[in-house]
Amino acid sequence: MLLIPANIFQPLIDVFEALLKAIHGVVGGSWGWSIVILTVLVRAVLIPLTHKQMHSMQRMQAHMPQLNEIQTKSAEITGAFIPADDSDGVVFRMNGIKW
Repeated sequence: MLLIPANIFQPLIDVFEALLKAIHGVVGGSWGWSIVILTVLVRAVLIPLTHKQMHSMQRMQAHMPQLNEIQTKSAEITGAFIPADDSDGVVFRMNGIKW
């Protein structure tokens, strides 16, 4: 019989619980400080992802004038704007932006 875990995040919870207990064992004192240290560690691990996200957003913003121009031209030709998803995809693919 296949067992389905009650909580799909249980493995992640177990890892963070072990980390929190290890930090508390080293730091001692209040659990609050252990939580603060764990939070700082998680944020430090996520810095590369945050950095990449910021650069991607800046690249998309740099191409917004081109996107607006395409939407305006399509409105003149067809009388209606291209749905945002269609024109966004065209502009971003033309400029090699993954989204």
